[in-house]
Amino acid sequence: MNKIPVIILLLLVTCKAFTQEWTALQTTNWESVVSLAKSQNKMILLDCFATWCIPCKQMEKEVFSAQQVQRFFHEKFLLVKIQMDTTAHDDPLVRSWYSFAHSIQQQYKIDNVPAYLFFNADGKIVHKGLGYMNEQDFILLGNQALNPDEQYFTLLEAYQENSLQPEALQKLAIQALHFDDGETALAVAREYKQKYLDELPPDAICKIDNLQFITDFYQLIHSQDPFFKLFYNQPQRVNQIMTTISPLHANYAENRIKYVINKEEVEPQLWKGDQPLTRSPNWAKIKRKIIHDYNREYADAVIQEAQLKFYRRIEDWRKYSGLKDERIKKVPPKTKNEEDGNWMGDAWDLNVAAWDMFQHCSDKKVLRRALGWSNLSIVIDAPDPNVQFYDTKANLLYKLGKVKEAILCEQKAITEGIINAKKRGIDKGDFYDEYNEILKKMKSGEPTW
Repeated sequence: MNKIPVIILLLLVTCKAFTQEWTALQTTNWESVVSLAKSQNKMILLDCFATWCIPCKQMEKEVFSAQQVQRFFHEKFLLVKIQMDTTAHDDPLVRSWYSFAHSIQQQYKIDNVPAYLFFNADGKIVHKGLGYMNEQDFILLGNQALNPDEQYFTLLEAYQENSLQPEALQKLAIQALHFDDGETALAVAREYKQKYLDELPPDAICKIDNLQFITDFYQLIHSQDPFFKLFYNQPQRVNQIMTTISPLHANYAENRIKYVINKEEVEPQLWKGDQPLTRSPNWAKIKRKIIHDYNREYADAVIQEAQLKFYRRIEDWRKYSGLKDERIKKVPPKTKNEEDGNWMGDAWDLNVAAWDMFQHCSDKKVLRRALGWSNLSIVIDAPDPNVQFYDTKANLLYKLGKVKEAILCEQKAITEGIINAKKRGIDKGDFYDEYNEILKKMKSGEPTW
């Protein structure tokens, strides 16, 4: 999906089929649209798009024009098209919908396009959808909009009236999460967990649907709840189930335990809101408490990760980079491995850390450490390293004063980008212009940071 900066206008259009040919509905008020829907005994579908939105154009070209999509939606919906950006060519009819468009955006939180809003024949919102989807998924969305048991806003209204059964609570929580309504999603998920999941015996909790749900709402786990106890006492059983979803979940239970320990034992000792309580935490004391409550293995793992995050957040680059180096020595970074689902390996993490140092630090000792991480990212991403890794290395070299090496490395980033682009049938790499601008600055002695 694409973010839209401002919702400006609404262009209402109806048609005989969902095609690229739209016939303008010559009206300047929403009431006329609702009246037409009532007269045809149809629901209303608003297709929210922007003129610059590539996925919106793909939907129009690849999905709306499909015969099965046309048949399904023409039979059941009054189709209305909403332009969510403004252009210099907007006619008076388009402009007449400005204020209504803004209210639609505010009320239904349209922050991304394409988006689809479904109203009943009385003009009441019942469902919505987001993003590009194929023909089958778009028709599925339409069928959901026709079914009161699947309609997002209908379920939300029932939730506010305290009339939802557990299965419906679960469905609503997942839908709210999908629609980026995090506050609603978490509130509904908490109620579902407390009223239903927490009351289940351990064997019933340890089911793939329940574990997947708590994966989506991991913030709800705490050290006294049934899920934490399950993860702590039966990690192998949990991991075996979760790896059927993804091989990356091989240590799922242990990772959830570490998250809770950090949340309850570490974070309160480090932060008050967004402000650090101290720049020199008593790590030994915190660690002893974790060992007492859990074990040394968890204490070591949690403290190591917490220290890295803490010093990164307070921008103590000397300590951060030193700890990062220690970690790399103790746990060598992994190469990418498609079989176990590790598509990127640890190369991207190394590159991000190195780039952080380039952007935020001028300490030569820290920059040299970061250059080591950058080199390592290129090595473990072989045989075809990400061109961004070369760019990171070039900028670090440049900031360290190694201008000739930096220029050669930036040129390599550009060259490799062109090679990769031609494999995709295009002439220029994704960062061609940006990297050439950086190269120009390097040659003229200008800062690239």
